Amino acid sequence: MRMEIDRTPSLVETAEQLLTRAFVRADDSVSRLNMLNSLAGQGRDQRPARLRFAEAWQLLERAGLICRDPDQHQGDWWFLTGAGKAALRGGDVQGSIMLATKAL
Repeated sequence: MRMEIDRTPSLVETAEQLLTRAFVRADDSVSRLNMLNSLAGQGRDQRPARLRFAEAWQLLERAGLICRDPDQHQGDWWFLTGAGKAALRGGDVQGSIMLATKAL
């Protein structure tokens, strides 16, 4: 009999999930607040999940896969960089994150 063990995804795994779910259309800008609330939910009970996704968002920014949209003057809007598009096209988002952050 096989026993299933629940584990918390790593920060890199969470970042991959965030990237693939937030930036479905590569040329669209995404609101960070709207996306975090959509993925993690709202309210006090969801704070740990929102914080985890916020950390993952920061990792994507640090890896150069996402960038603040300079044309959006209101709110907190982001777009997928060329490196982010390449990571999604290549199918190895986690590897792209690891390589980019190791170089920093």
